[in-house]
Amino acid sequence: MIALNTNEILALNGLLDSEAIHGIKLPTVPQEQEEAVTKEVIESLTEKEFFIDGKMSDKLFAITQLLEEYKTSERYVFINQMRIGLKDEDEVTFLEINEDETIYLGRIQRVNIVKQIVGNSEFLKKEQKTRYFGNEEKDCSFDEYTEYVNSKNDEWKDMIVIQVYQEEQLQNFYTYYMSDNEGYCYNHLRKTSKEKGPKDIRQDLIDILEVVGDRNE
Repeated sequence: MIALNTNEILALNGLLDSEAIHGIKLPTVPQEQEEAVTKEVIESLTEKEFFIDGKMSDKLFAITQLLEEYKTSERYVFINQMRIGLKDEDEVTFLEINEDETIYLGRIQRVNIVKQIVGNSEFLKKEQKTRYFGNEEKDCSFDEYTEYVNSKNDEWKDMIVIQVYQEEQLQNFYTYYMSDNEGYCYNHLRKTSKEKGPKDIRQDLIDILEVVGDRNE
């Protein structure tokens, strides 16, 4: 995984096709600033050893190939600030946008994404209660859903927003709210809400990321 700023991503994308990168917004550099920005980017990429003695290094070719793999993905899953490109391999390419607009580009196993999310949530680490949650979904708007979950608990510890794309066409869109003891999911496309247990949400993550051969225990 490597950290890049938006201008560095813009430069790497220029080595490909300069077309839009699904899931991130690239800056538009005013013409009068192009020379200064180009100089700054070359200096920063040289510090990262993408250029050695003024020539493009193997490291630059490798990271550009990684960006190309993301751009040519067949499916995409966005989980909060993480943009994941899916093909048929277990290892996926991702872009993760930090609060300071640093963008991390790398590869990760699908199952490790699930483990990271579960590891950061006290609710998802829990065993599911024996009570039956059922399959009932309630019709409601997103405003009604947030009003309802806030009336249930004003100390929601985790929120997970997930968007699923086939190429660049939105297929599914979910928002999960979780406290220490409760979890709810809103389906934005169907406009329905449902209470879910920890195991249910773990299984949702496994299914959405198409993790093969993993057991939800």
